[in-house]
Order: sequence, then structure tokens, then C-alpha cells
Amino acid sequence: MFLKLGKIRAWHSQNFVSLDIGQWPVNSGVWPFDKKQCKTKNLFILPNTYKHIVMRFVLILLLLYTLPSCKVTKDLVQCRTKAMVVDLSDLDGCGLVLQLEDESRLLATNINDYDLTAGQSVFIDFKASDAMGICMAASSTVELTCVLPRPKLVCPALTSIPENSWIQRRIDQVNPKIVSQYKLKSAYIYRFETGDDYRWYDCYGNLICTGRDDCTFAIEQLSNKTDLWIAHR
Repeated sequence: MFLKLGKIRAWHSQNFVSLDIGQWPVNSGVWPFDKKQCKTKNLFILPNTYKHIVMRFVLILLLLYTLPSCKVTKDLVQCRTKAMVVDLSDLDGCGLVLQLEDESRLLATNINDYDLTAGQSVFIDFKASDAMGICMAASSTVELTCVLPRPKLVCPALTSIPENSWIQRRIDQVNPKIVSQYKLKSAYIYRFETGDDYRWYDCYGNLICTGRDDCTFAIEQLSNKTDLWIAHR
């Protein structure tokens, strides 16, 4: 059985040349040209059919590589708002809400579309929603357009309050009497004592809870207390 190949393209020096190799026995197991036909050892043969296949394969690989990276880059540009997921199920119409850095809270109409858990730190983007919410603890009702998890960083113990840190900004906002650092398991949390109330923050500056008895951790779990700031009397 013979396969008629006709002309194939070959690369020689700086140009493509055409070779008419005629018929080739399919079962011969031999490439359809020899040194007599090529007359050079520097000739690279690439049939047109194979060339097109290779080019298409390379194009597909490039598309598969670039498209996901474009999406990730787009998501990173959009998701710029830091938030923490807070469980307010004890309040009517609330459930999981998103607490921003300024401590305002957002009620997202489509929050169940995302796999979120209380205490999780995320980057979000959102748009205003016309839906009416009854959660009185939320300042706005929104629709999430982007959610990305925030990487967990190791927070070292502090011996003083860094300048321009979230702690310094919270002191200016809350005007506490004492700011104390505690170790909770392998992390550090911070208590702002404001009169008869406590405000607990994680090391990212996210509000964990308020009050003396309204936190999910027990006081016995805390250790290594350090007073970082005391108001001048």
C-alpha cells in the first residue's frame, strides 16, 4: 500500500524549499526521503500537515496558560476591600455579614453563593442592592461581585505600638483606657478597654467581639498579657 504525499515543505538554511517525494510505502517504517533526495545533512523536513498541527497545539497551550492568569489578575484588581465574615445569627434577619475595616457591616444578598465561614478574612467587591434587609446591625445591603480569601500572615508579639498601625488608628477612633495584648493559642489578640466595655480585635485589626461576656473564647484560654498602651490620666 502506498500513500501519495506529493510535495512537502522543508527548511534549508534561511528558506523553505519544496520537495516532491512522490509515493511512500506506508508499511515501510522509513521516513519518506533519503540523503540522495535531500543532498544535505542540514535539511529539516516538516510536512505542511504536521506544521499546522504543531502550530495549533502551541496556540492552544498559550491560550490555556494565559486565560486563567488574566482572570486571576482581574479578580485581584477588583477585590480590594478587606472584610471579615461575622456570624450574627442571634439577631433577626442577619446571619453571616461582612465587617469592613471601619467596623461597618454589610448584609450581602448572595453571601450563600460563596463558601464562607465566621471569622474568615477575605477581599471583596460589591455593588448596591435594591433588596430590603431587616438586619439592623448592617449599615448597607449589597450584592457581592467578587470574593477572595485573604492569606493568613504570622503576627508577631508586640512590645510597643508601631506608628501608623491599625492599633494606633483604633486608639484615635475608640479612645480606650487600656490596650492589652493576649496570646490565644498560637495567635495574638488585642483588648481595648473602653469604660465598662471591651472590644476584642485580631492581629489584623478585625473586630472579633465586644463586651465582657459576648466572646466565643474563654478568659482561661488567654495568656501572656501585655499592656501596650495606657491613657494618660
